Parts: sequence; C-alpha cells; structure tokens
Amino acid sequence: MDRFGSFIKWLSIISILGVFIACNDSDSESDAVLISDNFESGSIGQVRQSGPVSWDLYLKDDNDNNDLSDRYRNWWYVRLDNLDPGQEVVFTLRNRGWRYYYVPVYSYDQVTWHRFDEFEVENSGDCDQGLEGCTLKITTHRFTERRVYIARFYPYTTRDLDRYLDKIRQSPYVTLSSLGKSSGYGLDISLIRIEDPDVVDSEKRAVWMHARSHPAETGSSFLLEGAIDRLLTDLASGLAQAKRLVYYIAPMHNVDGVIEGNYRTDIYSRNLEIEWRPDAARTLYISGDSALENRLLNKKMAEIIDNALYRDDLVALNLHSSNSNSDTPAFAYPHFGDDPDTYSAPEISLWRKQLRLLAFLTDHYQGRFSPPPAAGGSGFLNYPFPETWWWNNLFDDGVAMTIETVYGRGGFDHWITPDDIRDLGASLTKSFYDYYFDDTMRIRDNQSLKTPADRAVLPDEIENKL
Repeated sequence: MDRFGSFIKWLSIISILGVFIACNDSDSESDAVLISDNFESGSIGQVRQSGPVSWDLYLKDDNDNNDLSDRYRNWWYVRLDNLDPGQEVVFTLRNRGWRYYYVPVYSYDQVTWHRFDEFEVENSGDCDQGLEGCTLKITTHRFTERRVYIARFYPYTTRDLDRYLDKIRQSPYVTLSSLGKSSGYGLDISLIRIEDPDVVDSEKRAVWMHARSHPAETGSSFLLEGAIDRLLTDLASGLAQAKRLVYYIAPMHNVDGVIEGNYRTDIYSRNLEIEWRPDAARTLYISGDSALENRLLNKKMAEIIDNALYRDDLVALNLHSSNSNSDTPAFAYPHFGDDPDTYSAPEISLWRKQLRLLAFLTDHYQGRFSPPPAAGGSGFLNYPFPETWWWNNLFDDGVAMTIETVYGRGGFDHWITPDDIRDLGASLTKSFYDYYFDDTMRIRDNQSLKTPADRAVLPDEIENKL
C-alpha cells in the first residue's frame, strides 16, 4: 500500500475534517460553488461567500491551534467545484500570517500547475502597517473547467514523492529504504542513498540532506529532485567527481504534517526544527523526549558520522523555504564569522568552509543566490536545531547549515518555477564537486572569501528558523 493508501485507511479511523460550502460533495448536481480542503495537503479555515461570485477565505492555524504564532499561518490549498468556465470570480485571502505580496498557482489535475498573472492578484489594505486588514485578492475569469485547485505555492505531496521515487528506484546507483514510521499516521519516512557501488568508501565524500521539516515548504523537494537528477546523470556518464560522492537524503521529514496540510508543524503542533534536544549520556543521539521523526533521522545521522571514513568534511544541509520579499533570492544561514576576537579557530574554520561552498553554489546558479551576511553569529547554539547537533559532534570537521528556497521571483525576471528550483539543486550538486575535488579555487581564493565587501546582511523580514 502506498502512502496515500495508508492515509485513506487512517481517514476511516480518525476522520480528518475538510471544509465545505455545502453539505453535499463535488459530485452533487447542485450549481452552488463548493470550496473544500478534504484532500492531501489541503488547507483552509473559514470560507464565507461575500457576493454572488466572490468569497472570503480565512487561513487556518496548523491543526486549528490558535496558540501557534501568526507566522505559522501561511499555507493554503483548496479545491473549487461547480465553477462556470469563463465567469469572473473573486477570492480574498484573509487572516494571513505574512504581509508579503505573492502570486498563487492553480491546476485542473494537481499535476500541471500554472501561475496567475500579477494583474489578477493584489495586496489590499495597508499591509506595511501590520497584518490586520492586509488581504490578498484574486480576481480572474481564466478558469476553463468546473473544477480547479488553487494553492499558495506549488504543492508537493507524498504522492508526488512516491512518483519521483518510482522514477529513480531502477537506477543502479539508488538504494531506497525506510528510516521508520511516522508518529501519527504510521507512514514510512524514506531514505535515499545514492552512490557508485564500485568505488570504495575510502575514496568517497558524504553529503547528508533532509527536507520538509516544515511540511508546506515545498521548494526544498524540488531542490532535491534537481540535486538527485544531476548526480544520477553524472554517475551514468562516468564523471569522476560524481563517482566519489555518496548522498544520504531524507526527502520528507514531517510526512504527517504534509498529509494534514500544515504549514510549519506536525499533527501534534510541534515544530520539528527545534526538537533536537541532546542526550547528555550519549553525545551522538538526541533525547528520548524529542519527536520520533527527529530520533529516526538522528539514528542514521549518528551512524554516518560514526563511520570514520565519512566524518572528514561531511556536508549536512537542512533544506527549507522562506517567506520574504518577492525579490529576495534563495539564501543560506551560515554560522559564526571571521573575527578572531569573537570566534575561536574552529568557528572561523567552519565559517570559511561554508562561504567556500556558497561561493561555488552562487557561481553555478548564475549569481541568483543571496550573498551571505557579514557574520552568521552563534545564536543557533541557543536552540536545539539539527545544525546545533552537527556542530556539537563534528565542529569544523563538518559543514552543516540551512539553505532556503524562496516563493517569489528569487532573482529571476519571472515568478520562480519548480524547474528554477530544480536548477538550484543541480547547481548544489555541482558545487559539491568543486568544494570537495577542485583544488584550484576557480571562483576566488580563501583570502577574498574572508572580506565582507561583497556580502550583505539578510533583510530583517526574512523568516527565521523558529
């Protein structure tokens, strides 16, 4: 049984409730427009009809938990039934957790997605003065079918992941396995391992990546597809650098939250990003009261770094997607800095390694990556992030940081697409080749990497990891 089949089984037990604008379903003969979220990753709060062909859509908190921060209220994904093709309709998004303008997407089949045009979408109200009254209004007559799906950004569900895993599972370089079952719906948390089995481990460098700790941050899934496809293509062509890499990838960390349609938490309203509490008795492991999903990932992470062959210069990336101004490119959260009066030698060493990797990534992505800040600081040590665990166990022997994709234009002359994000993933794979195996430092030397002249402090409004 696939993930969605398991979900249907759970539906019969625990009855996850959708939101309906009628007592009957979309197969009804009624002409009333129906708006619902009773499908995987679907999410909306209250829906109120405000006119003959206009509706107010109120975003919901994860799990309807209004104790969560307003900033946790961002994802929405609905199905509309019984539309009249070609008729103008108006949807106003209210109760938003972020003030930034964006352009949503729509689909007729949940496979092929399209962006609205900017002239169809407007921020209304005085959004610069706060969230109260700040709405996003969609006015369109473009729909050609009676059923349409609309979402804040391109969805990526467990079924999308299963389709992708089916695509790559026949590769001789791919091994698929499960890290264990999720804590709510009991679904597999997948692990993808990619390597050339004919190359001895002592010649390989290891890369760990995990995504979707925050379930609706779907850009990280498109990034992983691009990174994996690039590596598999290069392995098939016999590229020497590719043959010396081994990827460990947990592509969907918070699988329960993805199914539920949450933005930032699991089905128990836990933010898995800060559930990496250390175990005082066993330094390689996190505490038993940390979320099960984290403990399952941590078990594999500990196994990897317990292998002396993979400890040296291991790269561990925590993949997310950030709300920010629409023109902000993708960016990273590097740590520490290069001031010897502030940072120790290992901290400065880690900073320089991170900047070296990011320089290669920026080069391969044609400059569409935000410059790192003048200093990353050490604030991450105050929270139980996964990067905190990596630092406590590897120090500067490993490079662990977060990379954030974005929802806006991201440095392009158009609103970013899944293929643009896949290109970022391909660029990341190529940057690993340079980071590990290019001794010429063809971008710039270490000294120039230390100077802050071409770096910028990330805008304050960019979403933080909490």
